[in-house]
Amino acid sequence: MENDQARCPPGFCRPEVVKLLSADELEAVLLHERYHCRQRQAFKKFAVQLLMDGMGYIPVIRSLGKHYFIGIELSADRYVMDQMNSSYEIKS
Repeated sequence: MENDQARCPPGFCRPEVVKLLSADELEAVLLHERYHCRQRQAFKKFAVQLLMDGMGYIPVIRSLGKHYFIGIELSADRYVMDQMNSSYEIKS
């Protein structure tokens, strides 16, 4: 068990978390994360966070950054719903 935890980053892929998910839920989580990867959103989120941290004293920058983060999560959820032809399994 310790070896699994050492190799697995924090988040949904921990064995104890994966065991709690149904097959459809696991598919939805993996599709959601795949969308983030394909859109290279980790880099984009990092760049936006740098901008927010560096220029957060301008209120509109922080607000736009927060809206951007929400938007990319919603776009990933929409991708999952389209791929699975259902909104039932999405529990954001």
